[in-house]
Amino acid sequence: LTLPSGAAFLLDTYTGAAAGYSTRRIASSATNLMRIREDSGDTETDIGYDANGDLDTAAIATHCGTANGYVVTWYDQSGNANNATQSTNASQPQIYNGTAVITENGKPALQYDGTDDAFSDVTLSSAVNQNNIGSFAVGRWAAASPAFPAITNLRTAQDDAFGIAYRGDQ
Repeated sequence: LTLPSGAAFLLDTYTGAAAGYSTRRIASSATNLMRIREDSGDTETDIGYDANGDLDTAAIATHCGTANGYVVTWYDQSGNANNATQSTNASQPQIYNGTAVITENGKPALQYDGTDDAFSDVTLSSAVNQNNIGSFAVGRWAAASPAFPAITNLRTAQDDAFGIAYRGDQ
């Protein structure tokens, strides 16, 4: 990937992030963006990005074929190895529907089932500076329930929390 003169990846410009997750390459040091599982034979593979820095959707389609694809690990691009993982198959968000990568407005998107899909193994407690925290996310819900679904919910060892919520029917 060649950036225009003077351009840089987000996490190269804004350093010091505790974690960084995206369906695009946001750090020059990033190699893989996600680990995907196909549900026919339950094989897994790491997926990187294409020449434009976008999630390599062709590699996902090749790996999954006609099976559904799920995200096992969403790799942290900050360099801190705060990877978001989910080892329980039934709780992994879907990214491939057996024929194509799931998209929202033409961009790859993770689809949560609204019941129990979540990344459960993210530990940021020692990395989060509670006086200086920011989170940026985009989401869409197909229904108004739950009333305030959280896009992010960060908890620290001190039990402080930070979340972003959106209600689609308002």
